[in-house]
Amino acid sequence: MHCAAAFSPEHAAMNSLSGLAPLLVSAVMCWVVGVSQAEGAAARPGQLELWTTEAGEQLAFDGVFYSYRSADGLRAFKLWTPPGKGPVRALLLFGNPGGGFGGDTRDKSRQEDLLEFAAREGIAVAGVTGFPGRDVYSKLGRHILDGLAAMGARGHHPELAALPMIATGGSNAGSFSYGMLCLAPERMIGITPNVGGYHELEAPEAARSVPAWIHIGALDELSSNGVERTEALFALNGAKGPLLWAWDAEMKGHENGGADHVDFAFWEAVLEARLPVRVPAPGRPAVLRPMDRMKGWHVDHRSWDHRIVKIFPAAELPAQAEPGRYGWLPNEGLARLYQANATRSRPLQLALADKPAAPAAGTSGVYLSAGLGTLVDPGQVVRLKVTAKPLLRGITKVTIYDRGRKVAEADLSKGGECTLKIDGSKKLYALYAHAVQQSFSGELVERVSPPLQLLVRDPKASARIAAQLAPLEFAASARARAVEPVVAPVEGEIPETATLRAEAWDRAAEADLRRDGKVAPAWSRMKVPAVEVGAAHGLKTRPATGARLRVRSAWTASGLYFLQEVEDAKWSETADTESDSLDFHLASVDARRVAGRVPDVGLLAKPGATALLCAAHQIQIAVGGSAPDGSTGINFMDPWDVRRAELRPADAFGGSGYWAEVVRLENGRRAVEVFIPWHLVGRPGFTKAPAAGTRLTLALGYQDGEGGGKLAWPSARDPWHAPAAEESPAPYGQLWLMGAEDGPRL
Repeated sequence: MHCAAAFSPEHAAMNSLSGLAPLLVSAVMCWVVGVSQAEGAAARPGQLELWTTEAGEQLAFDGVFYSYRSADGLRAFKLWTPPGKGPVRALLLFGNPGGGFGGDTRDKSRQEDLLEFAAREGIAVAGVTGFPGRDVYSKLGRHILDGLAAMGARGHHPELAALPMIATGGSNAGSFSYGMLCLAPERMIGITPNVGGYHELEAPEAARSVPAWIHIGALDELSSNGVERTEALFALNGAKGPLLWAWDAEMKGHENGGADHVDFAFWEAVLEARLPVRVPAPGRPAVLRPMDRMKGWHVDHRSWDHRIVKIFPAAELPAQAEPGRYGWLPNEGLARLYQANATRSRPLQLALADKPAAPAAGTSGVYLSAGLGTLVDPGQVVRLKVTAKPLLRGITKVTIYDRGRKVAEADLSKGGECTLKIDGSKKLYALYAHAVQQSFSGELVERVSPPLQLLVRDPKASARIAAQLAPLEFAASARARAVEPVVAPVEGEIPETATLRAEAWDRAAEADLRRDGKVAPAWSRMKVPAVEVGAAHGLKTRPATGARLRVRSAWTASGLYFLQEVEDAKWSETADTESDSLDFHLASVDARRVAGRVPDVGLLAKPGATALLCAAHQIQIAVGGSAPDGSTGINFMDPWDVRRAELRPADAFGGSGYWAEVVRLENGRRAVEVFIPWHLVGRPGFTKAPAAGTRLTLALGYQDGEGGGKLAWPSARDPWHAPAAEESPAPYGQLWLMGAEDGPRL
């Protein structure tokens, strides 16, 4: 199959769909808008190419991001290409945590700090889902290599076919990284796994010459034998010859720990040392430069509990060194940084004196957090603060180093603050505080702090990234473009009972709407009836309570308004509890991008019925008690990439522009009043209202979630993953935008 499709501006929004609390009732509203592009047109930002390999693998390219899906629909990865005309030099590849199917790192391809770093290096960034680490070496890693080959064959970036890479990630992603090293050592620049297992202890000979910095949690309850197994890994492979690996067992659990503040420096070093000076011609693999073992430094794996970890040049390695005891790092600077990260006695602390105004985006998540450093600008003056624990007696002067190079000095007797002016020629700072203390016996002892990372922006690279992603952004920027609504045809017969009529309101009616907890008076003046959703009206529902949902809709030049009431006393009259909630869904699907028939929303999670659905998003407003709760968001149910972007009702009429509130009706029952601005409706988002008389495809329904019921749409899964446990309760209907010319009112 080969087709070109309009690509959504929402593809810059962040975060995966997370599970929500059980819901008593949910309503689904869905309309379809069609947008077409010329078949076979060259991909550029805002346009999507789709193709399938002979092996059945499905791929996409929108001019910025490549997406890959295995033939069985269970393995996927997304790859960001750096802006500019030059070839991509390498790939920074994130495995997925959660045992293979519980985690998804495809959002790493949008993470701000990663893109800033990668753009300066000229490398791509990719994340994956569906890769259990235990099977990566034996069979699953081939999907990565095959996918890159298929991307390169498309012709836009032929160098992707043989792209060298760095593999990284925590938990299952750590196992993924080691599996990729064993599978394709000739293409691995280095790896930085964190708290991952090793499902093949004996690595191929070529893998022993690939730089690796492995992080283990000595207190990791999820991997209680991690330290012992890593010791065995190093002893076994170290006995077979020189081993260019190092590991640390930090006093931490399963979280990333210090890895977030040392990995970038390691990546920078191995990229510089190993990538060929010239990018090879298309079709030719990049021959990585070998590391000179004698130019590196060794670290003593048995000295973490000392006052400072022992390090020394490679030339000083004992002749009869015990296999696996000494780790190897490419240079002295990284060895010094290793001291700051691996030493367990660190009485000094180094931090930013000022809280960052704009911390690096997308770095939350204890298992996915690679890149916790702060983004800083060239010429910016950063204030640093050093503090010391009581046992650090007799020290006042503390030196701040960046990988062994002095950059500042702090005086503890004067508050411990100092400043650092950011050098724009640097890509990052990997800082730590260092001091020398005299012990009671007169011995001079080195003391160190944990590392602190700062990533330096390149204004030109930042501007290129912004320009590259602008056509794909989802936010208020959609309002700035004159996008005319295009309505897709509705296939099949739709009963009149499935039509919701939205009356056109004037400015006076719109002004009646107030976020004051009271239903707007304009609703009582509406001359069209509410639609009652229930089996008696021909609409499929799955409620345990048999409750009915009454929905009214109106529209103005600003957007769509909904008032919905559940005729269920439990929801309407009980106290404010988490279980007594109404979940409102508003989704848009591009019907023209579905291969085959118009999809049945009830089968959205079933690959066989939906075929290729490459565009969908869902506004989800969970409201419980007397006010909307914090789980409001937009779920982007794109088969290429399931994500979630949070929306906050507190941002009403600014930012997203939508709002929702629980109100009391004249009969005393609770209902939900919702406003959705036009730029959140349809794909790529309307900037003005469609004309009166327009009929948009609609779905109405609700689901009883009491007792652990699931949402109608897959949670943290996409339509090509395993089918969801529950079908959607919502078939298609119509949303009729009525105007004065639409005939008599009822």
